[in-house]
Amino acid sequence: MLIAILLFNWVGYRLVTTILQEQADNQLQASVETNRYSDEDLLEIRVPLNLPYQTDWKEFQPYDGSIKVEGVDYRYVKRKVEHGQLVLLCIPNHSKTHLATARDQFFMLVNDLQHNGHSKSSGKQAPVLKSPVTEYWQTISAIQFIAPDNQPTVALLPQSSACLAGFAASLIEPPDQAIHS
Repeated sequence: MLIAILLFNWVGYRLVTTILQEQADNQLQASVETNRYSDEDLLEIRVPLNLPYQTDWKEFQPYDGSIKVEGVDYRYVKRKVEHGQLVLLCIPNHSKTHLATARDQFFMLVNDLQHNGHSKSSGKQAPVLKSPVTEYWQTISAIQFIAPDNQPTVALLPQSSACLAGFAASLIEPPDQAIHS
């Protein structure tokens, strides 16, 4: 029984909250795809584009993705380029944000990180320890390149500093004179 409680503390609640967050994300995606949302709930994000010869788009296009701003999860709904800016319309994912907050509060309670204003030590707080399971998960970023024939290609890039290990291993001085032929 104690091993089951220990395993739940290590992995279980993270697994449960991750599954519930995925379900909340899927429900919001389904409501976006069937246009079951209010335009008043949309948040507009403008990102400056520094691209030459960029033309403005007349209408918004459907767009899929997500972003987290000030602790609130948002899902992209539409995008368009206007006056040299990328305009993204997003809808808040309240249930995913609520689940993430509940997960964090549970972690703090289980690991005794919240002391209700009383500190056990005089001055320093206890350091936050990383989970032994998630510390070794490798994050992979997906980048989409839109080819001229509108076929998206996905390139996966690992988030690692080992990619740059071969560069700048030694500094080489440039030659004193250039030889022209």
